[in-house]
Amino acid sequence: MAKLSTIKIELAEPGMKLAGPVVSAAGQTLLKSGTLLEETHIDFLKRRGIRTLQVSDVEFAKSDSEMLKKTLDRIEAMPTDVTAMIDEVDVSTIDPGGPAVVLDRMPAETPPKEAPTHRDVMMEQLDKTRKDWKEKRADRKKKLEQKHGETYKKMDDALGDPKPLTKDVVFHPANLFSAAVRDVTEQIYLEKKLTPDTLDILTKNITMEILSRQGLSTLLSRAQAAGQYLMAHMVNVGVFSMYLAIQMELSSQEVQDTAMGGLLSDIGMLAMPERYWVLDRELWQKEQSQIRRHPEESRKLILATPGTRELWARIAGQHHERLDGSGYPQGLKGKDIDLSARIVQICDVYAASTADRAFRDAHFPDDAMRQLMGKQNLYDRSIVEIFCQLVGFFPEGYLVLLSSGEHAVVVSTNPKNVFRPVVRLRKDKNGRPLMASEQHVLDLSGRLDLRIVKILEDDSVRWV
Repeated sequence: MAKLSTIKIELAEPGMKLAGPVVSAAGQTLLKSGTLLEETHIDFLKRRGIRTLQVSDVEFAKSDSEMLKKTLDRIEAMPTDVTAMIDEVDVSTIDPGGPAVVLDRMPAETPPKEAPTHRDVMMEQLDKTRKDWKEKRADRKKKLEQKHGETYKKMDDALGDPKPLTKDVVFHPANLFSAAVRDVTEQIYLEKKLTPDTLDILTKNITMEILSRQGLSTLLSRAQAAGQYLMAHMVNVGVFSMYLAIQMELSSQEVQDTAMGGLLSDIGMLAMPERYWVLDRELWQKEQSQIRRHPEESRKLILATPGTRELWARIAGQHHERLDGSGYPQGLKGKDIDLSARIVQICDVYAASTADRAFRDAHFPDDAMRQLMGKQNLYDRSIVEIFCQLVGFFPEGYLVLLSSGEHAVVVSTNPKNVFRPVVRLRKDKNGRPLMASEQHVLDLSGRLDLRIVKILEDDSVRWV
């Protein structure tokens, strides 16, 4: 049985191994279980306000890492041609009764190189595209700063920058996604244009890699570090919209259009007065009427930008419409609202509800989902149900109270019954923390004698 230890973040060192995923207070996974910590991981977790970590096999992970390094150093120091160290043998001097002598040493055959697979070729192309785009993006950012001065600074204050765009930065796909969203926002808002390289990064390069590698929770957790609320919200809505469109089995083009419409839906907020970007209170009625202009501003900005698609603009303009006609800006009803806009409006409401704001704490996912499920007159019920299966009422990593009085952490969602996920016991009914050997995993779909009473708050870290 692996030894588990809970340590303060200040004591974390490179080489330590996580015993479970690190999850933010909003329920988004920051690092996966089993990750060997690096300096960049530790710095990132400190910035996200994580205070404690649970690690396993600390000594093994560190010694294993050191042993690997020493082994690699020894291999590197070896001569490349070992056979060159063997002197030629004079056959005439060999004693037949003596020990056996190897008269000939054939050099070891070098195994033929395997032909690169289609994926290898694809990943090599992606890496090259990514490197070229990063250099163009850094140059474009510098020119925009110089050209637009104070306007750029105000926008920068509202969005924040997801990553320092230096040449030595190795972009995680999700970081690249956030940076590309920021790049698109700058180009449309400041220049009314969209360069093909950035469009390709978003609609082809990143989407392809995200779909092949990334889980929804991983991608969303990266978005939380994307910058200020507006930037993180745009990324989250785009990501949710993309995954929901895929779940609904839309065509590849429809998935890309829905994702782009989602992530650009709030770009019109940049046309609103600067004070609205960072409000630490609820909006007054007069302010609400001004804010309600942002879908139309988003639509106009997108339409005025060559290289964009009309559907993106339509989605942005309709993402605050509601099925019963109570939405804005046009008061559209039912099927008059585009399907992709109906997808994005659900993702927009959920992402906003589950995010921390300056004037309120984030709502728990189950509360946000119940609000969506309970308002059938506002949102397309069939889409909400698919979204619920995708995200779940109780996402992975959340600590919950069971009807037995025990505390448990959600291990995985159950698409067939979103109210009954798989959980791992954490504390007994008396509140006693359980040893690792006592933390049994329960599938609540098969335990009808148990149910989840509520989600519990448990610091800023939750473990699976």
